[in-house]
Parts: sequence; structure tokens; C-alpha cells
Amino acid sequence: MWVAFHNRYSDTPNRASRGGATMADNSDAQARFNTGCALLQQRQLGPALAALADAARLRPQWPQASYQLGVALLMSGRPLDAARALEQSLRFKHDYVEAHVALGKALQMLQRVPQAVDHLQKALAIQPDNIEPLLDLALLCQQQDQTQRALELAQRAAVLRPADPNLQNTIGTLLLSWQRPGEAAECFRRSLAVLPNEPATLFQLANCLRTEGSLNDALDLYRRAAALRPAEPGFHSALASCLDALGLKDEAVESYRRAVQIQPERADLQYNLGVAYARAGDHAQAVTALRQCVALNPNDFRSWANLGGSLYEVRESEEALHAFQRALALNPNEAVLHNNLGNALRRLNHHQEAESAYTRAIELEPMHPGLRTSLASLWLAQGRAGESIHVYREAFAMGALSPAAHSDFLLGLHYLPNQDPAKVFEEHLQWARFHAPDASAATVAHSNDRSPDRRLRIGYVSPDFRSQSVGFFMEPILSAYDHAAFEVTCYSDVAKPDAMTARLRSYVDRWRETARWSDQQLTDAVRADEIDIFVDLAGHTGLNRLPAFARKPAPVQVTYLGYADTTGLKTIDYRITDQYADPPGASECYHTEKLIRPFTSAWCYQPPAETPPVAPLPSLTAGRITIGSFSIPAKLNAQLASFWSQVILALPRSRLLLKYHHYEDPTVRRRVQELFTACGIEPDRIEFLGRAPTHREHLQTYDRVDLSLDTFPYHGTTTTCEALWMGVPVITLAGDTHLSRVGVSLLTNAGLGELIARSPDEFVRIAIDLASDRARLAELRAGCRKALSASPLTDREGFIRSLERAYRQLWHRRCAPGPSATGA
Repeated sequence: MWVAFHNRYSDTPNRASRGGATMADNSDAQARFNTGCALLQQRQLGPALAALADAARLRPQWPQASYQLGVALLMSGRPLDAARALEQSLRFKHDYVEAHVALGKALQMLQRVPQAVDHLQKALAIQPDNIEPLLDLALLCQQQDQTQRALELAQRAAVLRPADPNLQNTIGTLLLSWQRPGEAAECFRRSLAVLPNEPATLFQLANCLRTEGSLNDALDLYRRAAALRPAEPGFHSALASCLDALGLKDEAVESYRRAVQIQPERADLQYNLGVAYARAGDHAQAVTALRQCVALNPNDFRSWANLGGSLYEVRESEEALHAFQRALALNPNEAVLHNNLGNALRRLNHHQEAESAYTRAIELEPMHPGLRTSLASLWLAQGRAGESIHVYREAFAMGALSPAAHSDFLLGLHYLPNQDPAKVFEEHLQWARFHAPDASAATVAHSNDRSPDRRLRIGYVSPDFRSQSVGFFMEPILSAYDHAAFEVTCYSDVAKPDAMTARLRSYVDRWRETARWSDQQLTDAVRADEIDIFVDLAGHTGLNRLPAFARKPAPVQVTYLGYADTTGLKTIDYRITDQYADPPGASECYHTEKLIRPFTSAWCYQPPAETPPVAPLPSLTAGRITIGSFSIPAKLNAQLASFWSQVILALPRSRLLLKYHHYEDPTVRRRVQELFTACGIEPDRIEFLGRAPTHREHLQTYDRVDLSLDTFPYHGTTTTCEALWMGVPVITLAGDTHLSRVGVSLLTNAGLGELIARSPDEFVRIAIDLASDRARLAELRAGCRKALSASPLTDREGFIRSLERAYRQLWHRRCAPGPSATGA
């Protein structure tokens, strides 16, 4: 607040008597005055006050004594007493500028702003070039939102003393607070011209430049300020924020970490560090920092919310749920918090509670489109595909077109029966138009060596390099490829690796952990690795990297395995399938990719190493047929329930066994029961099972199943292979598109074409006839594993060599003279 205190006065106390005071009084007052002023300069406020009070008492008409007493009282935090002393001073010296200024400060502290302004203006009227009242009045005008008047006063001060760095800093700070970063920057530059290495000035100039959008210039100044004053946590924090804004996330984390090391007790710094870790994708470290934050400040809902988000990402769902609940207790009307609470509940299979949370979020922010997509995704997982698609369309109409939500919508279309493939194809093209408009990136030249027969670099990207369907089907491919002819790099988007992840990693030449990478970072890495053939294993399933494929990072791009349809991207050149799932000429018109069929089967199934033996036919001892399906509930629909129910009703005492982890939630069980109750199946004829502790125990559940029925229109893949391996025959209904012909491919390749139906009536008849023939069921049970072992489905060598020949042919086509097949 204070500039400097001066012992300036124009009239030294007269040794003659004044106002009845004796010469001894005057002399004593002078001595006490001098002592008080000296003590005041040394900030010894108590003794200074006593001495100056004595001087003012001895000489009540001496304005300098009352003035210095007022200053001492102000410095002691006693503005009311200070005002009285300063008013006493002005009674005897009306033009006392310093007293007007000090009284203005006291009145300002007492919230008597008009009177404060009056005294500051009086000071300026007497001394128009006095810096101190100019700046004080500018501050008062700022507080009263008189920005223009405040600016005029500050600029007057700058003209009066242009070479004073402290003054320029003060004016610059005022200008910056008034959102005038350009003018503020000039003040700080003038200050730096005198003191070029003043950390605070460098810091403020950096703030100006960042406000103007000059992030790189600001970054240099933040670095200089932090280097000059390394113990200032605010400098490191601002530097980190600038680094984060420039996308330098790892460096941002390091700067936030330095700030926390200096002042670990500051909750705001712990919060910034936690959020920085989360933005960099390191949610485990984010959890550590944010836990420190909530311990220091347990009443900040943002900290609990972000802690919940990072706990959710590291799959600590119970703790995430608790954190979201704490955040909502502090801020119950935050819509996004309800949405995140719903996500945690959903992962814990509390679907009904999750639906309530999503619904509450929408009630709070009905026009927030992203909140609707969460509810739509939940309904899709529950098998309420029709309702889900309706809500997705509502959200899209509001503008909710994130790539991930739009991909979920496309996936949901495949669960609906009787879809027009031409319309579904158009929806995929629409995704590309929204999220990959820069497909012209395909024309960017690639520097890859065009030698046709050199060692090729193959890159695979997936979020499912783990104990999941994609991982199961990729293991035989990655474990047995020709290392001399191919160099394989896996870009793993797995958030929580497991034993399968470790095995897959051990097979390949290079392994990149990419879960924390942006699509652009992935694109840059693929180019830097000079990948020749880049393979997508997700399609439009969750956590896909299609936006990276839209940037065409590799000269040849392929989609395979994870998705039962086209990607809709013209930058993906090929899709791997087979002649049974996609008969030649049947579905090419519904793909942006060229279909290639390298082998009899598009899938290579590798049974688990520790496989339980095939159990005897359970109906022989149970006395009844058990029909099973271990597919996701989303694949069940009313049409399917109608012809499954015909089978169950035709088999007295038969039961339906449904297994999937979503069935741990009563809401999902109830919906499925209602589907079958509407078809005449009593609830006690359906048994639901959730997840098994281990994969071996999961497979052993097939010991209870006599016959499996495939879903329609979306066939099973892993479930069909596992059922056959455990001796359980699967009846499938052939459709017209890939997703409804997967079962056709699997059963044909397994030598079980007799189990393929061409119509719903035939499906029902085959199932009833087989279930009624226990001898045939027992024969199939005993022979399924052997048949599968001898089939193309498990011919690892044949599949891999065919796949490698296909990759080589694609590369030859790429290297052939003339226009490239990929346009790249």
C-alpha cells in the first residue's frame, strides 16, 4: 500500500511559545517527534506510536506531528484513529499533500470511498504531478468500475516517471487487471529495460503475452522467471499451465511437480498437479496427487470430481463411486457429476442406479447433448437398442457428435433387426464426413522404401491387447509371424494390462504404450516408425483410433477383426474377411474399403492353454435340455426371443441359461425376462449367471449346457468358438450381412454346416430336432473339439502364412508402377 514515508515539513517547530506551549514543551515535542520518526522508519511501530503520540499531545497544533502519528496508526491497522490524527493535521495545514494522501488511504480502508476520493483529488489539485495520489486514485476508480478514469490517471503517472521500474510494474499490473495486456506489456518492457532480470516483471510480461495468445514467447519468459526464482511455486505453476496449453503435457507435469515440492501443503498446487497428470493420461499418479489435495481441502468438489475421474480410469470403480458421491454432496446440482456417477455405477453393474444418475444429469442440463449419449449407451448395453438409437438421434440433433459417441451409435444400429444395409452404410459415411473431413491427408507423400520384397513393417493398434476377444484371436498371429520377413509393432491402448498383454508384448519386435497418446501423437509415431501396413483392430467399437487412421499415417491401411462392418473411411484401403462372412459380390457396395479374403476363415482361434476337458452331456443326468447363450444382452431382441421361445416351449422342462457380467444387475435380468415372458416362457425357466472368477471357470460353465443358440442379427464369434471347443453345438441363422454371417463362416469352417439355418423356421426346426436327439447331441459333444482342432479355424500356420502373403501382395500393389492402389 505504501510508497515511502518522508519527514518532510515546511515549518520547523519554533522555539518560541505557541498556543500556550512552553519552550520546554517544544523541545521535548521535537525530541519525541524525531525519535518517533526514526522508529517508524525501522518499523518499530509500538515505540514509534508512543513517541509520536506524545509529540502530538505536546504540540496539538503542529501538523507534522499529527501526520506522522496518523501514518503510524495506519501502519498499525487502526484506520479510524489514523483518520482522526490526519484530520487534526489538516486543520492547521490545509495544503498538506501527504496528509491528504494518507487520509485518503485511511478513509478507503474505512469504506468511505467518496471522502477518500475527495482528499486524493485535493492532493492532486495542490500537486498535480504527485505520483502517489495519482495511483491511489486510479485504484479507487478501478474498484468503482471507472476503468477509463483509472486508466487516464495511471497513464499520467507513467508519463511523469517513465524510467521508474517499480512505477511501470504498478501501472502494468493495473492495466493487466483491466484486460489491457498490450499496454501492460509495454509497461513491463520499460521496466525490464532498466532491470532486465527482475523475475516478477518477467512473470507479469509472460502473463500479458499469454493473454494475447503468444504462448511460445510467454513460455520463454516463464522459464526465465522460474530459473531466476526457483523457490517461487507460483512461477512453476504458471510455467506448467503454459506448457499444458502448448500440448507439452509431460513437461507441464514436471513443472507442477516442482511447485508441489516447494509447497506440498498447498491444496491448489496438488490439484493442478493431479489434473496435469490426468491430462497427460497418467491417472495412477493423478490419483496420488488428488488424494493429497482432498486431504488438504476436503470441501472442494472439483478435487473430489477429478479424483473420481482418475480412479475410474484406473478401474478402481468402488473408490471412484465414493469420490463422485463426495463431490455431489458438496455440489448436488452439477450435471456432469451425476453423469460420471452413472458411469461408475454402470461399471459396477448397478444399471438401475446408473440410469437414475444419467436421468438426473439430463434433468439438470436438458440441452447438454453429451449427457444423453451416456444414457443411450447404457440402454444399448442393456439390449434396449431401439430406445438407445432414438436417444442418440436426439443427442445428435443437439450437436453431440463426438467421434466416440457417434461410433457407439453405429455399433448400436447392428443390434437392431431388419436394418437396411444401404442406410447403415450411409450412416458410416456420415461419421466420416463429420469426423474425418480432412481425408485429403491421404495424398501426403510417405517416405517408406518402396522395395517390394524387403522386410515389411506391420503396425497393429487396439485397446484390447488383453484377456478379451481381440486378444484371443491376435495371439496366434503375433506368436508365429515370420520375423525375418516382417517387423511387427503393436500400439497398445490398453489402460490396465493383464497377463495376456504381457504375453502379446513378448511376441513382437516393438511395443508402444499409447493409451495416453492423442490421435495426433499416434499418427506422428506411426509415421516416425515408418509403418508400411497399419492395421486397425477396433473399427467403431470403444476406444477406437479411427481419427488417427483418417490422417493416413501409413501408406497402406487395413481394418480387421474388431468390428463387423465398414469403417466408412476412404483412408482405410482394405478390410480382411472371408468368402463365407462376405460372399464375393454380396457386400462390396457397402464398404469404403476393398474386401480381401486371404484364407478360408477370417478368424484363427487358439484355445486357452489350460482348457478343462469336455464334460458328458448334462441332459443325460439332469433329465432336461439346457439351452445356453453367453452373449452380451445387447444382442437379444424381441424377434430373437420369439424363435428361441419356440424351441424352449417345444422341449418340455427345458431351461435357458444366460451368462454375461451384465446379468449381475437386476435391471438387465428383468428386461430379458420380459422379452421371454411375452413369448410364453415362465421366469423360472431362465437362469442368469454373471462373470466367473477365471477364464477356466467360465469355460467350465459350458459343462451345464447341451445346446447353444446363436444371436441374430448380430452373431457371436468368441462365444461360438468357445462353445464348440467345450463340445456344445451352436445353431446359427444365416443373414445377408457380415454381422449375421459370422456364424456361417465359423460353422462351415468347423465342418458343422448342418447347424446353419437359412430361415427362422429352419432355425427352430434344427434346434428342436437336435435337442430331441440325445444320441446325436452326445456324438457332437464328443466330436466338436476334435473337429475344431482339425479345421481351418485352428490352423495357425496356414492362417498366418496366408495373411503374410496377403500383406506382401498389398505391398506389391503399393509399389507397382503407376497410380498407387491406395492413392498415397
